[in-house]
Amino acid sequence: LGVLGRAGRRDALPWVHAGWIGALIAGAATWWAAGRLVELSGARREVIEGVSALLAAALLFYISYWLDSKLEATRWEAFLGGRLREAASTGRLAALTGLTFVAVYRECFETVLFSQPLAARAGREGARPIAAGIGVGLARLAVLAALIFRFGRRLPLRRFFAASSALLYALCVVLAGHGIAALQEAAWLPLTPFAGPRGGWLGLHPTLEGVSVQALLLLAAGGAFVKLSAWRRPARGAAAGSSPREG
Repeated sequence: LGVLGRAGRRDALPWVHAGWIGALIAGAATWWAAGRLVELSGARREVIEGVSALLAAALLFYISYWLDSKLEATRWEAFLGGRLREAASTGRLAALTGLTFVAVYRECFETVLFSQPLAARAGREGARPIAAGIGVGLARLAVLAALIFRFGRRLPLRRFFAASSALLYALCVVLAGHGIAALQEAAWLPLTPFAGPRGGWLGLHPTLEGVSVQALLLLAAGGAFVKLSAWRRPARGAAAGSSPREG
């Protein structure tokens, strides 16, 4: 919307709106289908919770690394902006609907996958807190969108993406702990308890299997940080070397 607004192509905005509205409808249908599939499968709640939690943890691991790798170059924004300008300039406005649908439905699918273990763990009594969390998230998202449209690149987006990456990775570690514990309750994984602290908010369960997986995730986070830091140093050095010098 920002790209098309700056280009003066307000005639293309309805096509963008059609894309994101369709994506939200498809996201709601995906949520219903996922819940229906769980009911028809007849699987135990612990199995559903464990598998969906581990899938969500894997997805969050990827997204947090992806966000961190985009701190220096926002390739996703460049990709979307380039495709939008190309579609608008060639008159293929229907392509804007498809592109917007893909961009928004991708987020809807990730939200469904992330929310399934929360819903399975909370049960009926947790429906209201989950709905409240969704409402708060939507409200903050609306405020953030308004700020981006109003101030654009003057916002510290690099810090925003860094904070988002850290939060997502923390959730990844928590969900991994809960997922391992749920599959252990269902007797799908071995259980080796030991004397140690337990923290539900942290996803910390004193079992060798769960703590080992969480430790591996933390090691992977350290390795990704080292790799990205090494990648940024040559890029910054090249940028500094290409700048003109005085004197």
